[in-house]
Amino acid sequence: MLRTLPPSGNPIHAGEILDCFTTPAAQGAQTLREKIRTSLDIKHAYLFATGRGAMTVTLSALAKGERTGKRRTVVMPSYTCYSVAASILKAGLDILVCDIEPRTADYDWDQISTINFDETLAIVSSNLYGIPNQLSRLEELAQENGVSMVDDAAQCLGATCDNRPVGTFGDAGILSFDKGKVVTSINGGVAVTADTDLGERLAGELQNVPRTSAKSRVLDLIKLQAYFLLLRPSLYWIPKSLPFLGLGRTQYDEDFPLERYFDSLAPLAVAQLGRLQALNEERREKASLYVELLRESKGLATIEPAAGCEPVYLRFPIRVSDQSARGKILESCSRLGCSISYPSAIPDVNELQGRISVHNNACEGGRTLARQILTLPTHSSVDSSDIHSICRRIIQAMSA
Repeated sequence: MLRTLPPSGNPIHAGEILDCFTTPAAQGAQTLREKIRTSLDIKHAYLFATGRGAMTVTLSALAKGERTGKRRTVVMPSYTCYSVAASILKAGLDILVCDIEPRTADYDWDQISTINFDETLAIVSSNLYGIPNQLSRLEELAQENGVSMVDDAAQCLGATCDNRPVGTFGDAGILSFDKGKVVTSINGGVAVTADTDLGERLAGELQNVPRTSAKSRVLDLIKLQAYFLLLRPSLYWIPKSLPFLGLGRTQYDEDFPLERYFDSLAPLAVAQLGRLQALNEERREKASLYVELLRESKGLATIEPAAGCEPVYLRFPIRVSDQSARGKILESCSRLGCSISYPSAIPDVNELQGRISVHNNACEGGRTLARQILTLPTHSSVDSSDIHSICRRIIQAMSA
């Protein structure tokens, strides 16, 4: 079969899998927590089965620490991962969507500056594709208005903004170790905070979160071995050809379990955190090659990083203004890891209709990005010849 690239994901080593079966679970989890705290220079780290679970429990802990009981709204971007909206609603909170600027995928600052924050509990960053938002500015906005900030670093682990690690801005940060993230342990999410009071509330919340079920643990170990075997380009066509797996499709899912992390997977995350700098530098180099090869192509634009921010490029996003050309690129590059990512702006997700508010009814920025976005692979299985082939096909589609 043809060489087939996944859109994202880290190849894992056989020795890392062996460590999952030979390292005592509690020891592995403790090492992972210490590794996270050290790498982010942060006081508290709490492990969950998913990033969505970490986000949900963090928002619940923030709500319980809000003394008036009136602040129940969470501000989120009009274009971001659907799991953010699902986590907010699962925490029993309200959503206020604020539009974004397609050029940066960051908040539209003309819009967010006009929000009345009187009933706002928190603002959530997005940092999509490993490109940080203007996090210092967002943190300052939150502080000025007396609201919390949750720094969503699920796609941005290892990136920095103003020489600070993404995930450490605001009151709390969220990391994800899911299959397509910067670091993977198949499943996993982390809530981090430097705030002692919030850390104590998170610890209390975690006590009420059940352990992963025996069925989930067995499935995770099966997924681990399947991921190890099938992520490689010579075999990825197998899972990609099975429609029931839903690979490449983004679906809204609010019905996820709140569970603790499966500690036996921790050695996998620890090992990848140990090579995080090398993994991210490789991603940056591939992003630079995309920029060089596509620089002269008309009708294409990239997402512009904010000043003072160093991205990690979990994927390399481009914006294609011509819908016909975008369709041709997707068709031509379907086996080369190119994908749309999130096909709709948050207000256009069917499951959210009638359940969210949109600030100033403004969503054109999010809708524009949803129409234009394409993401190109940057992971370790992508080589220079793949990138040249992808760019050649993109240029051909744009000039057809």
